[in-house]
Amino acid sequence: MSVVWIGLLSYLCAWMVTVIGFGNMAFSNLIGSNIFDILFCLGFPWLVKTLSHSSTGSLHINSGALTYTTLTLLATTVLMLVTLCASRWRLNWKVGIVCLVLYVAFIVLACCYELNFFGQFNPPTCAE
Repeated sequence: MSVVWIGLLSYLCAWMVTVIGFGNMAFSNLIGSNIFDILFCLGFPWLVKTLSHSSTGSLHINSGALTYTTLTLLATTVLMLVTLCASRWRLNWKVGIVCLVLYVAFIVLACCYELNFFGQFNPPTCAE
């Protein structure tokens, strides 16, 4: 439940600075908080779990599509940066539309990878 309050507080702060007229600050907060979430909030628990498995020192993740999802995420990030560079690092409604389309495209592709729409990435969960 605390994650909801933290996310809500972050959203309200970003909304307030946007209303004041600092939209770039809100966008920077968005990118910075997501980078922190990915690197620390995912990385630290994995580090602790890996260290607790001292016999093997590794974790097994059952997702054959993880490589493709990661490459898709990297591609969408590069496309977002190219879009920002093309708009001379200014935010406008066109950049917002491109970011929204990139987000939806990433979510759709990630779901399609995990659901084996583009090939057999993941084995069936139950014996047939």
